[in-house]
Amino acid sequence: VLEKDINLRNINKEDVYNMVSNILDEVIVNFRNSLFNSTAKLRNLSLRLKAQIQKMIWIIVLQIQMGEFNIAGSEVEFGRAKNDYPPITINLSTGENIVLNGKVDRIDIANTEEGDFIRIVDYKSSAKEIKLSDVYYGIQLQLITYMDAMAQDKFIPGGVLYLNLGDKIIDSKKRLEKEEIEDLIIKNLRMNGLIISDARLINAMDNQFNEESKVINIKEKNGKYTGMPVVSKEEFEKLREHIKTTIKEIGEEIIFGKIENSPLYKKDKQRQVCDYCEYAEICRFEKSLGNKYRYNKKLSNDEVIRKLMNGVWFTYEKWK
Repeated sequence: VLEKDINLRNINKEDVYNMVSNILDEVIVNFRNSLFNSTAKLRNLSLRLKAQIQKMIWIIVLQIQMGEFNIAGSEVEFGRAKNDYPPITINLSTGENIVLNGKVDRIDIANTEEGDFIRIVDYKSSAKEIKLSDVYYGIQLQLITYMDAMAQDKFIPGGVLYLNLGDKIIDSKKRLEKEEIEDLIIKNLRMNGLIISDARLINAMDNQFNEESKVINIKEKNGKYTGMPVVSKEEFEKLREHIKTTIKEIGEEIIFGKIENSPLYKKDKQRQVCDYCEYAEICRFEKSLGNKYRYNKKLSNDEVIRKLMNGVWFTYEKWK
């Protein structure tokens, strides 16, 4: 789309499906000597994959058409050689620096009379949300860090969003018409994450917004937003500052050799981080040997914002 400068606002569903089909047909033929055409099972799988990708691309196009944001970049790298986005550099108290680089799935820009808003979009294979409690405890840093790399002094931060690319089942107790099913699909695949509380920005994300958005996961009632975190510009700046401080502390702990085997325990998870860790044999964490988990007190979004605005830093606690 970006290479051919296709205007997504003037394209319909049939055009999108045909375009995606042509691209995927070429990919399937060239993939490992046409592997997907080698058996009936793989041919059926390729058809299912094509249908899912067509649907998701159409959802992305609809989300663009419903607002003023346009896709400005895909798989945009920062901190690499020969690109427009420098690395994020964080100075440590030791005199050394942490230099961060990475790749952003998508950046969108909206040109408005208030300025140029930017939003970061991260693709996920399942539902994902931003929990301010996890941001506060240093667990969920990625997307807001991306905003630091992409916005710089050129753009106004608008939001950081996840887009679920997975196939969602529509559950209904009544028979639905085709149009109703499509509306439910669009609603279920709204972007989720964190945005700035700015009426002009929200309108740029969804021109049809009225109490509930079809583009982003928010509702509005009596001037209050629900559905996902909506923060003021000042609160967002506090989040950014907090994340930089967290990364700085992590870097200094690494340099000073702080590698205590005290993993984070999450009460809402059946499996814990140790179940996935590749270094379990080196760490040898065992509660029977006196090792202890860390745990976080669950905080509401309002509690997190209040702590950040008051400059309250977090501490991990131990199981007793």
